[in-house]
Amino acid sequence: MYFVPGDNRNTNPKNKKKNTKRLFITWTAAFLLVLILFLKLFHHFYHQSLIDIIHANTRNRPPQIDLTLLESKDFGLPEIKPLDEIVRHYAYTLSFSNKDKEAYWVAYTFKASYLNGEIKRSNHFEADPYVPKGSAVPDDYRNSGYDKGHLAPAADMKWDKKAMEESFYLSNVCPQDHRCNDGIWADLEKAVRSWTKDDSIEYIVTGPVLPAIGQPKIGEDSVTVPAYFYKVILTPFPYPKAIGFIVPNQPGKVSFWHYACSVSQVEKTTGIHFYKALPVAVANIVKTEYNIRDWKSGDSFNP
Repeated sequence: MYFVPGDNRNTNPKNKKKNTKRLFITWTAAFLLVLILFLKLFHHFYHQSLIDIIHANTRNRPPQIDLTLLESKDFGLPEIKPLDEIVRHYAYTLSFSNKDKEAYWVAYTFKASYLNGEIKRSNHFEADPYVPKGSAVPDDYRNSGYDKGHLAPAADMKWDKKAMEESFYLSNVCPQDHRCNDGIWADLEKAVRSWTKDDSIEYIVTGPVLPAIGQPKIGEDSVTVPAYFYKVILTPFPYPKAIGFIVPNQPGKVSFWHYACSVSQVEKTTGIHFYKALPVAVANIVKTEYNIRDWKSGDSFNP
């Protein structure tokens, strides 16, 4: 007898039963294997998540900052040395470098309530009339190929008309690569603002990394083009924490989280002593340690 495809008359019932049994065993074994692999992966990730949670809850938290310290208008400022040229504006304070025609640092406070500000950008850049020996002027930037990059962002000054106007003083500006200014740096500024939704208040210090030896100059006033910018942020609530960033003055190809670091690292890079008013017990922790997850907030967290 010849086998004819599709002809069930040639099918042996015993063989069919054996094949069905083998198929059942094969699929059962495959299912059990997949189940075992899934359980192992679940256990690994659950165990790791549990470790993260335990670590986060048992990490050495600094003591709370005395609220009377926060009432001082100079609480968030870096250390001020006798020969520093300090300019105090309504919305921010800065230390100015006459040699570079830009600020060493700009310090200001940002509150959650400022997020509701509706003051529009003035876009009127001008020399800072309060810098004794004169700041840069708009012509220094003309045809330079660089943006007038804010240190204290105009978007952080929407809460007050005077604050907005002051943000366009050229003492609060540095030559910045457009793709950095409009890209990674803008992303960082936006994230910092968003953190106040949870933290309520932030003490921010930002500036160029100086001295910038060998860096190009622009304009008749020889304004230094920084190779890097830094930003440090301290918040007392719900518990004291701080973080720093050192960002290259060039197009950003990665997230700003790639440049996150401790405040102590920024101090080593810049030579600036940040948050001088912090109690030692707090400073020893918040300035030397940082955890990106402490700053996770909505779409700003994208390492």
